[in-house]
Amino acid sequence: QLFEGGMIIQWGNFSVAAASASSTSVTFPIAFPLFCLHGIVNVDDAATDQIGTISKTKTGMTIQKGANDTWARAGTWIAIGY
Repeated sequence: QLFEGGMIIQWGNFSVAAASASSTSVTFPIAFPLFCLHGIVNVDDAATDQIGTISKTKTGMTIQKGANDTWARAGTWIAIGY
């Protein structure tokens, strides 16, 4: 979704493997022209440990879960940028 002033909001789904500290890379549908301000992650089922973004670029971000979490996780993400 492109807003007046150039702000872009994008969203999608992700899944992370069951192994502890697993991560997955998400490629944005549209590369941000300047930068990704923030990536937000939501887990569909209750997580026993933390999950979030560990890196983000204009073209994507990496989602990683905690070292003590040994369940496969799935959910949604939102990225905001310009």
